[in-house]
Amino acid sequence: MKPAHKNTRRSPSRVKLAPQGKAAEKTGAKQAKAADKTGATQRAKAAQKTGAAQRIKAPQLPSAPRAFSVLASIVLALWLVGASFMVVLSPPVTHGLASVFVDTQNSVKSHDYLVRIADDARSFAAGDDSVELPLGTDERVAFTPEVIEHLLDVRVVFLAAQLLTALLTVALVVLFVVAVRRWGAVSLKSVLRTGGIIPWALAVVLVVVGMLSFEALFTAMHQLLFAAGTWTFSYDSLLICALPFDFWVGCAVVWAVALIVLCAVSVITSIVLKRR
Repeated sequence: MKPAHKNTRRSPSRVKLAPQGKAAEKTGAKQAKAADKTGATQRAKAAQKTGAAQRIKAPQLPSAPRAFSVLASIVLALWLVGASFMVVLSPPVTHGLASVFVDTQNSVKSHDYLVRIADDARSFAAGDDSVELPLGTDERVAFTPEVIEHLLDVRVVFLAAQLLTALLTVALVVLFVVAVRRWGAVSLKSVLRTGGIIPWALAVVLVVVGMLSFEALFTAMHQLLFAAGTWTFSYDSLLICALPFDFWVGCAVVWAVALIVLCAVSVITSIVLKRR
């Protein structure tokens, strides 16, 4: 008997089904990927809509009207200039600077006497008529009528600065109280920031100008505030020796430092309010 031959032919149905199965798998994979992409896109859009809705519904921080903020910023800036100037007018500053800068080389008077004269001149210019000033015709050892007249002119400037600073203080308190009651303390952050930056920039400019030529700045201020010929005295006069040029340089430095410190406090306060 011949051995039976094995049937090596494949079933036609099986041959045809194999490629169809692979194609179906590929199609299913593509559909799954497409479904994943579609789902991811839909989820992303939904998340964006949700985030947008949340942003729209988020409570807005209270803010004062722009005109109010501008007015309050200007008042604050002026108040900072005035308040820092009040520091310069304080008795401790005058006494401390005079103790360092009185001119004993060109004066016939002692150091302690010149310091006392500086203190008395400040008190008289600030409005204290009870101070006993050394009066006479020799300006080296006494205050002449011209010196007294100049001190009275200085008094007008000092009292005007004090009055203006007091009025600015009242106005600033009223503006701040209104802002806090109507819009909350957070509404003051822009006012404190802007009002603190403006005079700080002014202080920097004045410091630079003073470093370049303080004498020119000093002369310009006197020409602006006083009549010509009423504020110049001999270098060895009692007033100039008690309050020499270096004394006024020291006053300018104290004013600039006080102004910068107050401005820094204002700006820092605005940052604290912003983080609340």
